[in-house]
Amino acid sequence: MSYQITKHLEDRYIVVEHGEDYDVQTEVQNVIGDTIAIFNSVEKPIFVILDFSKAKLNFQDVLVGGNAAARGEDSPFSHPKVRQTLFVTNNRALKMSADGFKNEVFGGHDIPVFDSVDQALAYIRSKRWASA
Repeated sequence: MSYQITKHLEDRYIVVEHGEDYDVQTEVQNVIGDTIAIFNSVEKPIFVILDFSKAKLNFQDVLVGGNAAARGEDSPFSHPKVRQTLFVTNNRALKMSADGFKNEVFGGHDIPVFDSVDQALAYIRSKRWASA
């Protein structure tokens, strides 16, 4: 499989690692379905780290993936059990798309971008005081 989901539910986050062979065109709906199943199984909202650091994505991939994830009633970004979605990437197009998700057309999502999973985890730990 070209993506892997690691659950850290005791710490209320998951990491979705997209591998080098991740194909947005054929796999984005699988990733969305797998993550929504996790969201539906938890009692309290969780953080979602989307780790794209190994993925080889072009601009078209970013558009397709972003459209699938941010829009519609099945948007994982808008799921009530998602506290916040975080990106890990050095991909310029993905960084720009994260900023674009703030627009109401894409749901008004605030998606911080980090260079590493460790940085994303530090951010999550800094938000613990607000845990409900």
